[in-house]
Amino acid sequence: MGGNYLKVLLAAGGILFATGCSTEMIEAAEMNVYMDVSKYSVLTSSEPLREDAIEFVQQQADKMMTGDQIRFRLVGANDIRIAERKTEILTDLSRPMENISPAIAAAMLEMTDPFLDGEGEDWTNILASVQTFPPDCSSGRNLVLFITDGMENGDDYSAQHAIATSAEIELPIPAEPFLEGCNVVVWGLGISSRNPETKAGTMLTPRQIAVLKDAWRVWFEAAGAESIVFLGG
Repeated sequence: MGGNYLKVLLAAGGILFATGCSTEMIEAAEMNVYMDVSKYSVLTSSEPLREDAIEFVQQQADKMMTGDQIRFRLVGANDIRIAERKTEILTDLSRPMENISPAIAAAMLEMTDPFLDGEGEDWTNILASVQTFPPDCSSGRNLVLFITDGMENGDDYSAQHAIATSAEIELPIPAEPFLEGCNVVVWGLGISSRNPETKAGTMLTPRQIAVLKDAWRVWFEAAGAESIVFLGG
């Protein structure tokens, strides 16, 4: 297994996430977590927000089954440079379930610590990252979780610039439906904070969040996602 990944084998029964006021159970064979470490993202701009993100991932992992996997990948300006900053982490495959949450927290903290205190990436290559390092959706019960404010600002397109200039957000449509078979959750869309003591973060306007959410929904649908859930924005 190459690249910048954490791999965790889990125990117990299925993955639960919120869809509005209802809940849906997905028995995820693998959860791929793409962590945005750009400046002012939820993982780099506020410790309370980062703690919330870690708790959310722990909640998802708590319902997964024996032999299932979680993989973490950092998203920023340059995936090769980021990957060089961290080595691959492989957990003890025989660890009991009660040790999974601390292991997830420790790994997420270790992987995101270098990007705190203004050291976050200047760019947010979400599109390039997920297409260059795609999840395996072949089992039909895989979850792809993006922890990000959703402000794509990469080599091919800048949603950040579009919002700043009140232009329409048109994310470049993927060439292939590479997420076919995967369920997608975006946690933290529209939320960021430059004040470390601000738990709720500094959000875009409701209209800007709605426009950003619609743009990502169109993109994920074109990528073949089985379902798309936005949380936090």
